[in-house]
Amino acid sequence: MLGRKLGAALAVVPAVVTAVVFAVSSPAAAACSSHSWSDKDPADANEYTEESAPLRTGPYEDCSAITTLSTSTALNYHCFITNSYGNTWTHVKVKGRDLSGWIWDNHLKNNGSPYRC
Repeated sequence: MLGRKLGAALAVVPAVVTAVVFAVSSPAAAACSSHSWSDKDPADANEYTEESAPLRTGPYEDCSAITTLSTSTALNYHCFITNSYGNTWTHVKVKGRDLSGWIWDNHLKNNGSPYRC
């Protein structure tokens, strides 16, 4: 009897361990879809990309690219964050298009927005 119970309990362990392994995700993956922002930058200045740059779903290189913007794409800056790696990213809207997302500040004029999200 004890052998059957022990065998049944041990059969459950791999399933539990597998579930725990798949439930854990990186901080970057979680931040790709859950980081909040708002349009805090009051300027409608002549902001743009200084080089070709991916527009991403979140403020990490691991986040999916929505599209790649060409050099000198006109933008409205919203606000910036510093991610867990110490890199600053600005949330932007592409002028004249219904397209927004995150761009690493090194790709942006004036290193992105001066307003923290």
